[in-house]
Amino acid sequence: MATLRTWVVLAVIALVTAACGGQASTPGSHRASAAARPLSCRQQVQNWQHGPAYARASRLKAALKQIQVAGQAGDVAGMRAAMQQLVPTALVMADHPMPHCADPAGLYLTFVTKIYVAGHDARSARGLAALQRAAAPLTDVSKIGHRLTAEINRTTGSQ
Repeated sequence: MATLRTWVVLAVIALVTAACGGQASTPGSHRASAAARPLSCRQQVQNWQHGPAYARASRLKAALKQIQVAGQAGDVAGMRAAMQQLVPTALVMADHPMPHCADPAGLYLTFVTKIYVAGHDARSARGLAALQRAAAPLTDVSKIGHRLTAEINRTTGSQ
């Protein structure tokens, strides 16, 4: 079972790394506009914030809170339902990475991977203790999210 998990984590990392390798395209970009001035980091982040990954990430906070509350209450069904949202969220987020200029340390990859691993492990978890073990990678997701926000603000000059 650990081997399957290792392969899944490596596949997610490969997916995110491949997605981060290219420049984010902008709506309506054409070959003719290739000579146009590149977008500033602030513009890239603004485009990303209006995309599907940011919308999913915005809903993630509510799911994480629901996981925490259900876990503390011993609500297995509620915790499982909230954790079912994690894999689809991580996949959307991996497919639409944060602009590299706003995340030079690559925190986004760690953030997305932890979300994916927790959701993946929850799929086979049986009982509250197993769901809580599956949720373990989520413990520092909030800290990483705060660091990402700080990095975006620093690199884009936002407050």
